[in-house]
Amino acid sequence: MIRLIAISTLFFMLSCSNHKTVDKFTILKGKTMGSTYEIAYDSSINIQAKIDYILGFYSYLVSTYDSQSIVSKFNNNQSLNSEDSISYNESKHYFVALDSISRHVYKQTNGSFNPGIGALINYWGFGNNKQNPELIDQKIVDSLKKLNYGFLVDFNGKLPRKANPNQQVNFNGIAAGHVVDILAQLFDSVYHFKNYYINISGEIRAKGNNGHDSYWPIKIEKPVLNSQKKIEFCSIPLKNYSLATSGNYRNFFFKNGKRYGHSIDPISGFPARNEMLSATILAPSAAEADAYATAAMVMGLKEAIKLCELHPELKAFYIFEQDKKIKFWASTNLSYEITDKP
Repeated sequence: MIRLIAISTLFFMLSCSNHKTVDKFTILKGKTMGSTYEIAYDSSINIQAKIDYILGFYSYLVSTYDSQSIVSKFNNNQSLNSEDSISYNESKHYFVALDSISRHVYKQTNGSFNPGIGALINYWGFGNNKQNPELIDQKIVDSLKKLNYGFLVDFNGKLPRKANPNQQVNFNGIAAGHVVDILAQLFDSVYHFKNYYINISGEIRAKGNNGHDSYWPIKIEKPVLNSQKKIEFCSIPLKNYSLATSGNYRNFFFKNGKRYGHSIDPISGFPARNEMLSATILAPSAAEADAYATAAMVMGLKEAIKLCELHPELKAFYIFEQDKKIKFWASTNLSYEITDKP
């Protein structure tokens, strides 16, 4: 699912340079997957070309915005050419991992996370078409709901398969987190970096510290509708863990006086309508954090709190609206500092 990320950058990431060294950290910046990335690690070697190659190849595999990607051809029931087939089989383990994590989170959230609703996402204008529906039709929504994931996709064969030819998958609610994990594994197993920070489209993995603190300080943005200015709401210390934030306060549209956000409820088929403004999840992997944050926005505050109670490996910071006021809830296992003080 397409998600709004509400995480501000670290102080030293604000330079216009794509590559620089600060306090013995190499800092890399660039564009990928329709968004940006910011990476820092404690070494002088420049691996930006390698990172850009990995990100470009991963986008070619799973991007729904690229009509020539593997996923786009799969969604449109196009045959893969020989080059595509070779690429798919060489990287099939990525698809299997995406599918496996998706199925797990699907079950743990009672279907609130569902990458099989690509057709619904496109209908609401939050997919590759970027066109909101002129007329909201319950019958159309009901018909598209029937195409839901339902574990009908198989990525284990020589070619990807789906039981329903009209079904479309959309891994945007987990893909950025997954590729963060891929880079983290590279940093750990090949380069053996002791301290690093990987931020792709707001999905973050941090190891060690930033050279000034004993951790990496992550800034969470205050959710304000239509605000052009980013206001810091709180700071979360991150170390040897992953974090993702999902929100509904920028990517939305109005229809007949109602606001429709981009967090689509797979069960109702409509954009979720609840008190949640943003959900920040910390998890062992960035892919899990990404998926659970997406689901929390759909579940609503009460069920999202239950999710954390059932899964102590998760940490959460939820910002919500109550009585026309912005409030927050944090899990007891989370360290944080509120910085938006009156």
